[in-house]
Amino acid sequence: MTAPFSSVAAWWDGRSLRERRMLAVMGALVLGVVGWLGVVRPLDGWQADQARARVAAERQLVQIQTAVSQRGARPTEAVDLQALIASTATAAGVQPTLGMSEGGRLGFRLDRVTTAQAFGWLAALEQGGARIEELGVVESPDGTLGVTGALTSGG
Repeated sequence: MTAPFSSVAAWWDGRSLRERRMLAVMGALVLGVVGWLGVVRPLDGWQADQARARVAAERQLVQIQTAVSQRGARPTEAVDLQALIASTATAAGVQPTLGMSEGGRLGFRLDRVTTAQAFGWLAALEQGGARIEELGVVESPDGTLGVTGALTSGG
């Protein structure tokens, strides 16, 4: 291992003082360019990307806060959930089983339904004024879904 270093040291010793200075300056410049291209520019790019992501997140937060405040400003109307469930279930082609959820809300269960049926029915419930408070979805091996959840009145 000392052989390669000794040959480099011999080569360096064979250079004049002027050549050594020029090689040292050239090496420093090469290291500076590599450092600039390999470290500084990527860090600057990452910082700019994160700044853009933060601005986008702040805009989204303002939109969400606005939507929440507007939703909270609307008076919630009491909806007859059982009548709404009956009418929307027939239209969606599902047969929900109703009961009490663990949280004390009106719970429901759908067995062996397609994705379109389940989420079409849930969308119809929300449009009718129900609020889905809990939702659990399990896919069966045959491709159908088992859906459980809880509803409250008022959108």
